[in-house]
Amino acid sequence: MKTRNGFTLIEMLVVIGIIVTLMAASMAGYAKITATAETTRARELVSNVTTALTSLYNREGQWPKRIVSGASGEYKLDENAALPLATKNYLSLALADGKLSGYDKFGVVTPWAVTVLKRAGKDANKTTKVGAKTIEEHILRYVIDDDGDGFVDVPSIETGVGGVKVRATACVWCCSKDGSFKKKDIIKSWTNGQEVR
Repeated sequence: MKTRNGFTLIEMLVVIGIIVTLMAASMAGYAKITATAETTRARELVSNVTTALTSLYNREGQWPKRIVSGASGEYKLDENAALPLATKNYLSLALADGKLSGYDKFGVVTPWAVTVLKRAGKDANKTTKVGAKTIEEHILRYVIDDDGDGFVDVPSIETGVGGVKVRATACVWCCSKDGSFKKKDIIKSWTNGQEVR
């Protein structure tokens, strides 16, 4: 009687097919978990910056000039606006010669931009691409209660004009992974209950 020493072609194809199917299923699950983790990191960052801004105001009794001037215009938490948070150790941002440095040298940016900055290293600048947009779009935005009335005037996220009043000392928001500021995509520090119509 003849003994077999191996697999037939059909058996090999079946095994390969099963392995490919399992890999495809696991990759889809991994991509979803990764996307959820990145969004969670962005939410934590927005929350941490809001807490840092509020703590700074509570400790100082007023907003530092850099924070106030940084809150005007495009509402970006740029290098100057982020500096008081770093010097007071509210956020763990690297400081060199009194300026923000390292991966976050442009201010506080989204986790998606940080990943790109790590890859690009010293060659990175504000125009470095993060998907279809640039690092410039991935800088966190913020507004503060600079008149001390207990409300923050948040501009319309999509248009930059109009907007809502929010019961807060500071409000922070960031874009989604694709750099979009559409209302359903943004990650914000306030809830609908805090908004005053």
